[in-house]
Amino acid sequence: MPKSLILEEIENTDTYAWESAVLETPYGQVEIGGCLRTSYVKNVEGRFAIDGKRTGLEAQVRFTEDGFAGVAAYNLTRNERFGDFLPPPRDFKDTLGDAVREWADDPANMAMILRNEIKDRCQDIEVHRRNADSLRQELSDLESGIVEDEEKVARLEALLEGMAPASGRPRP
Repeated sequence: MPKSLILEEIENTDTYAWESAVLETPYGQVEIGGCLRTSYVKNVEGRFAIDGKRTGLEAQVRFTEDGFAGVAAYNLTRNERFGDFLPPPRDFKDTLGDAVREWADDPANMAMILRNEIKDRCQDIEVHRRNADSLRQELSDLESGIVEDEEKVARLEALLEGMAPASGRPRP
């Protein structure tokens, strides 16, 4: 099997965008990326084939902090067309897994997955902070509403006290 390597880095200006890399497999080139919680492998358009025929690949792979943990699921499609699924070659999952494992054995490649995990967690922190700020504001608004309603009730009770007969019943 050819040595797995990063052929090119794919960059994005989004602070939280995942890094990805192109990996050479026995079937051609795939893009690999994601983080520990959600990792993926997909075909590089026009550069991935089974039995000489252009093929699409979407795979979920698993990584732990220690490295590659396995191929979770995958789909192969004829001519890279979603919905036109192909049966995999007999050893496809193992072959794909071996290529990804070899790629992940390089510390520089696993570092990419870990950097992506850090970005993913930092994005979660930002979302949680925004949600917490929003909830604090909502709580403050609710507490203000309670104070306003308590003041209204006190005013209405005072008004009622001056209007109602001593028995507290409505007048006939």
